[in-house]
Amino acid sequence: MSFFCTIETDANTVVPVTHIAGQPGGNLALRFLTALDNFCRERHLGQQTLQDQWLELFEKTTNGSLCGTVDLLTTAVVSGEWDFAKYDYNRYLEVKTQLQPLSQEAYLASALHYQQSWTTIGDLKSAIGLLTRWLQNPALPDNPIYMPKETVFDFEAIHAAIVLAEQHETTKARLSFD
Repeated sequence: MSFFCTIETDANTVVPVTHIAGQPGGNLALRFLTALDNFCRERHLGQQTLQDQWLELFEKTTNGSLCGTVDLLTTAVVSGEWDFAKYDYNRYLEVKTQLQPLSQEAYLASALHYQQSWTTIGDLKSAIGLLTRWLQNPALPDNPIYMPKETVFDFEAIHAAIVLAEQHETTKARLSFD
């Protein structure tokens, strides 16, 4: 399954993330962020995989700043179309035709996440920039979740889209993956 990323802003603009050749970007970035998020949340829960060992090495190259940066980024990530307010559960049930709609509890958690996902655009740009620089460390060995050039290109495309979004007099933004 392939995902693409857009930058949503509090100025009601949506900037698509695209690579130089015009293809949509974000798929590798989402894959990498997901692996990082899992590592940061669950690293003390059991046996270490080779991926965990690589991520530990990666974290050491960031002087311990990795998980804080990842937390900021994953807080700013949303997915799917979500145009429901916190108290629109009945409307959500009428509109959504999925076989198993969210429970009211899960719905409220999703609505709250969408409300809280707005991140200061400068912080978002800085975090993406940091992660991109860290990924360019030549000492990092290859890993299945890290395709060096392609992953860096994906994060650079996200950074460029954030820079474009800043031009729309916005103060907050989030990363939307669909």
